Amino acid sequence: ECKKDTMDLTFGVDGKVGGNGEGAAVYLEKRYRMKRNAILVDYSIANRSSTELALCFGSEINLSFSSMDEAALKMSLQTEGTLSDLESGKSAVSKVNGFTCLDRKNGVTIQGNWDRQCELWVLPVEAGWTDWSGKHVGYQSTCLVPRWNVVLPSGAEWRASLQLSFARTR
Repeated sequence: ECKKDTMDLTFGVDGKVGGNGEGAAVYLEKRYRMKRNAILVDYSIANRSSTELALCFGSEINLSFSSMDEAALKMSLQTEGTLSDLESGKSAVSKVNGFTCLDRKNGVTIQGNWDRQCELWVLPVEAGWTDWSGKHVGYQSTCLVPRWNVVLPSGAEWRASLQLSFARTR
């Protein structure tokens, strides 16, 4: 469903989780709401089965910066009210409320905040290519995967929201 007058876009699907497609019936919805300098993303899972459902839910967020220079990026995570710088490379951090990603080369900041704490996986994505001088591998983007352990009784629904904000820092 796309509502052009409200800048909303919603994707929803009925399916089954667990048991090789024979598992619990669920309805999964992802809604995007666009605002000036921000994107709001709402996730919901409804347990439509007759039994309790326990699962790990995650959603992939890929951030690509035009500098294509990992050294020009500064990433910080907010965990329980404290903002800490994150070293480049792979990470798994618990109790994350949000993140800030600064592209120092282009003067752009992306800030993300969740309405509920998550475990966050941070993964650099590299691309390989070949040109006249040989084979190369370089930084392409940063992949963020927020993860939540969810337990849903029959008929219950779980929700989480992310707000991504964009700003110039120059």
